[in-house]
Amino acid sequence: MEKEQLSSIPDEIIIRTIYIIRGKKVMLDRDLAGLYGIETKILKQAVKRNIKRFPEDFMFEMSKPEFAHWRSQFVTSKQDMKGLRYSPFCFTEQGVTMLSCILNSDTAIEVNIRIIRIFVRLREIVLTNQEILLKLEQLEKQVMHNSEEIQAIFQALRQLITPEQEPSEDIYRKISRIACSEADTYVHHELGEACEGEKIGDEWKDLLTSLPDGRAEIFARSVKDILSDTSERGMLKYIMKNRKEGSLGFYIVFLGGLRKIIFPEILGAFQKFVETGDWEPIEHARNAGYKKAEEYAEKLLSLYRNKANMPATIEYIEKEILGGLL
Repeated sequence: MEKEQLSSIPDEIIIRTIYIIRGKKVMLDRDLAGLYGIETKILKQAVKRNIKRFPEDFMFEMSKPEFAHWRSQFVTSKQDMKGLRYSPFCFTEQGVTMLSCILNSDTAIEVNIRIIRIFVRLREIVLTNQEILLKLEQLEKQVMHNSEEIQAIFQALRQLITPEQEPSEDIYRKISRIACSEADTYVHHELGEACEGEKIGDEWKDLLTSLPDGRAEIFARSVKDILSDTSERGMLKYIMKNRKEGSLGFYIVFLGGLRKIIFPEILGAFQKFVETGDWEPIEHARNAGYKKAEEYAEKLLSLYRNKANMPATIEYIEKEILGGLL
């Protein structure tokens, strides 16, 4: 596959080729071969020649019952079966990484970098700690009588977070659909970041580099995140335009740390949204959050331009700005 063709494939298309099999997120040999621009049999031959590099947690072959079940769930046309005459090899995230080593081509490396980033993004969506569970419980009480979409998300996530037994395939399918939807939403965070990055320029990157690890640096990164999310091209605008109630719930759950302190308007707006279903408070909060983040960014850049006294600049951020927020 040519580089231009590869870059034109949206992430959500790649995400749709990730399946849950044996409780693991995997990609099939047919789909990987298509991305690499080679025949499936060529990929399989390369793997067989290097089979010691692929333990079962890297790659496994579907059993006949698994293959039959997979076809019953996901195959709806002859086109869906193309390249799948035999039980496919299933590659986990680690297996995909190993493929770039044995195929050793620029295309394989580029494809694998994209896939690994997508796996990381999906992994971030799956909640695994008690703090997030507590937030979910609090949020679930608020929306219990509101959106069926949000309630379905809670049901699926709760079974993954605190499973009494192995989560069912139905739950995994729900999570896969959620992941596809949220990845599409997350792309608009990246679009907002790119858009706002052009506005504030490369000087912002220099600012981040100059700040030592600590609260001042975290604050600067949080400001940029809020600026990106509240941008006209950002995540919240996309959520509102498409009325993605579940995505809004995700955003509130994941809003933490300094981002939550910088952008408290969205919390009150979400409470009103839960009570009324009205999106207008969300838009008002987005505008207020953008204006505030923009002012903070301008203030930080103004301070940064006085490079001769950077320690005083850091002290100002921590004492004057953060002191008033925390």
